[in-house]
Amino acid sequence: MLTLIVLGAYISAYFAAVVMLISGTIGLLGHANQALATDFLVPLGRPWNRLLATGAAGERATLGAVAPMLNIFLLWLLYRMTTSVGD
Repeated sequence: MLTLIVLGAYISAYFAAVVMLISGTIGLLGHANQALATDFLVPLGRPWNRLLATGAAGERATLGAVAPMLNIFLLWLLYRMTTSVGD
C-alpha cells in the first residue's frame, strides 16, 4: 500500500513538473518565459537523466523529460512485485 501511495505522489509530481515546464517554456497561462522552467523536472529523473545526457541538445531535452517515466515504471514494477496475486 505504501508503494502505491509513493507511486501516486511521484506521478502527480511528474505531471505538475511537466505542466510547469510547458507553461514556463512556452509562456502558457499568462506566465513569462523562464529559463529555470526545468528545475522541478530534473530531480524527478535522477539518475537516468545523467546517464542519458549524451547527444544533441534536442535529444537531451527529450530524454530529460522522459527520464522520470523510467522511475515511474520501476516504482510500478516494485509495487507489482510486492503485492500478492490475491490482493
